[in-house]
Amino acid sequence: MIWAQRIGSLAFGLAVGGIGTWFVGSDAPVSAPPPPQQTVDAREIRLAPDCEGDGDLVERLQTLRSELAAAELTVKVGNAQEEAEYGAPLPWPEDLPEEFTEAGLERELNAMLDEIGGGELIGLDCGEYPCTGVVVVSGEHTFPLRDAFGELMRSSRYSNFHKSEGMRMTDEGAAISGLILQLAFPAEKLEDGQSKRVGFLVKEVGRTFNDEVTDALNAADEL
Repeated sequence: MIWAQRIGSLAFGLAVGGIGTWFVGSDAPVSAPPPPQQTVDAREIRLAPDCEGDGDLVERLQTLRSELAAAELTVKVGNAQEEAEYGAPLPWPEDLPEEFTEAGLERELNAMLDEIGGGELIGLDCGEYPCTGVVVVSGEHTFPLRDAFGELMRSSRYSNFHKSEGMRMTDEGAAISGLILQLAFPAEKLEDGQSKRVGFLVKEVGRTFNDEVTDALNAADEL
């Protein structure tokens, strides 16, 4: 799952009703640009008859197909290694409560942060169960805010949450200027063997929102 998100798929943009005009990634078009939001898997592309003799275009198509095959192999190998180390992705529960969906989590977590008077929800990732997210608390009352947020979490429907915590030091290294809370929100208590996968997701969500976390902490330092 994570590997697929990182690598994605290679695709062409296909012009319909023309003479076989193509976009390759972000390159300039071979001729006129195609209509927006029309894409096709590179393996499904067939050149228009009057383009089949275009050696450069044929070579580019072959290159894209090779890159797609290599990317898919990388995803397959990466997923296998990931599952061998951390376990397979957990199944989504049937009838998952709305509070554990991305929209529900965003609403409820922001309400908690409003209640404690500080902190920022940086982002949520619900590409795999359970949803994960990152919260940043910073400033003079960093630790009291962290503790108050934890109390609200433990008394809420999210009491089964999993957390990893990082910190941002001042330039002088003498004090902590911010805390990064990486969280997972399973709807039920995890069974044996599932915590390892969720721990992996908690670590990954920090990487996913690393730039946003840095921006939030930098903005807080400027206040």
